[in-house]
Parts: sequence; C-alpha cells; structure tokens
Amino acid sequence: MKPAALTLSVFDIFQGLSSAQRAEVAAQMTARQYSVGQCVISAGTTLRTVHFLVSGRVRACAYNHSGRQVYFEDLVPGMMFGELAALDHGDRSSDCIAMENSLVLSLEQQQFLQVLDDLPEVKDRVLLRLVGMVRRQLQRVFEYTTYSVNQRIRFELLRLASEAGEVHSPVVLRSVPTQAELAERISSHREAVSRELKLLEAEGLITWNRHSHIIHDQKALLKRAGSS
Repeated sequence: MKPAALTLSVFDIFQGLSSAQRAEVAAQMTARQYSVGQCVISAGTTLRTVHFLVSGRVRACAYNHSGRQVYFEDLVPGMMFGELAALDHGDRSSDCIAMENSLVLSLEQQQFLQVLDDLPEVKDRVLLRLVGMVRRQLQRVFEYTTYSVNQRIRFELLRLASEAGEVHSPVVLRSVPTQAELAERISSHREAVSRELKLLEAEGLITWNRHSHIIHDQKALLKRAGSS
C-alpha cells in the first residue's frame, strides 16, 4: 500500500512542501498496519527506518532490569519517530509499541537523509522537532529532580490540557491515559496518582471518573502545581 501526497500534509515536517514535492516523498514510502501490542521499533536493533504515524497511538518506552516499563512519550497521528538512529547511524534507543491499531508510513534511512538534503524546508522542521524534544526532556528532568510526586501529577495534567489544544477552562479531555499510565509518565505508582486525583477532585479543580475527564481551572491547577 502506497500513501498519497494528501496523507503527508498532516505531518508538520512536510507542510511547507508543494503537492508535487509531497507526492515524490510519498512515492518512496511504504505503509503498514500494526495491531495492539506489536513492536514498530525494538530497542538495540540496527534497523534505521523512519516512521510516520497516520492513525492510532504508539508508545516510546524502555524497560529496566526488573521488566518495569519506563515511559518516554505517546506518539499520536501526525508525529514522526525513529529519526534519531537514522541521523546518527546508532542503534535504536527505545521500543515503540502500538497501543492501538495503528497505520504507519515508513521511509528507509537513505531515502530520509536524501529528502533532508534535497528539501531544506523539511530539514529545518526536523531540526525544530529535535530542539522541541530536547526542551521537553530537560523540563521532565527538572521536574523529576525538583518537584514532589503530587506536583509532577499536577504538571502532567496541565500537559494533557495543553495537548488538547484548549486555551480556556474548562478543558474536556478526550483521550486520557489510565492512572497506571499517568504513574509511568511521572515515574511513580498508581496509588499515588489515585490519591492525588481524588484530592484535586475534592478541591473542585478536576472531574475525573470513567465517563468524564475535565480540568475546570488551569490557572488554579498551575498555582497548586507550584506548591507541595
């Protein structure tokens, strides 16, 4: 199955291209469906294909010696992944696992590097994406070393609100991680997340149940995030 040029328009790095240019890139790609639980990328391998998520959700993660999953990022449609190994010719640094049935476009390493050489607009956007990744990871390191578990939970809720694209409160969250997944994101455990969510709900800052996930006041939640 070959992707169409229109499909590539949802990816930020290709949005500066003409339809003809996107068609040329699309012609070099392949598409594959992944079922829940399938590995798109396996850590430590030397395959350096670059991937683009069209639909579904893919988790970038790693596992420690005891088998516990260490969360890095949840990838959503419109995001690229796997570019680090393609750029530095190194081994894969993480596992990327389909959390939902997912459609993924793929571009081989040499083709990806040629696209960067031929299309400066794409190279510039890839550089900006890499800068954004570094900034996000620096922020997480800062939070892990500076804030309490409860504060990290509050900041993660604010991130979810930001990802929802809503500036004004209240923010209704459509795609919500489980409490266990929230715990993985902040390097904690589910029980701590559950306690903090109940506390924030009692304070009227959020509504958090099986049928409704709402952040009622982002400014108040940010103020609470600054206190232990």
